[in-house]
Amino acid sequence: MPEDAKAIVDQWFTALNEGKSAALAAIENLYTPDYAVHYGSIGTVRGTASIREQMESLFGGLSGLRFTVHDEMTQGDRVVTRYTFAGAHTADLMGVPPSGRQVEGSAMCISRVQNGKIVEVWAVFDSLNFLEQLRKPRAASK
Repeated sequence: MPEDAKAIVDQWFTALNEGKSAALAAIENLYTPDYAVHYGSIGTVRGTASIREQMESLFGGLSGLRFTVHDEMTQGDRVVTRYTFAGAHTADLMGVPPSGRQVEGSAMCISRVQNGKIVEVWAVFDSLNFLEQLRKPRAASK
């Protein structure tokens, strides 16, 4: 049922906005152990350890991390989500030392839900724009 698939994906974004511990706990409830994420030219990563690592990194590097869903469409067992995430860059992230600046990333994903859990995701992330924000030179102090 499309409504069921949407409800599972919505639970994930709700957990993300409840913070790191809620997001990490939700991984076990919302994703299958053999979950696969397809990153286009980067390839496919399998297992919930990949999403756990990604969440540890994001929540570790960005304070006040918030996710905003802008569009969501459902067809059968698939949910397409366009979203942004934002926070203050207060710790090392993606090899970049903290800047203290607010940064925002944008992404789209297609989540496939089966038996009440996310089994597969195809993800596109604007990593160039995000890295440019992280690496933006600090303004000269006066």
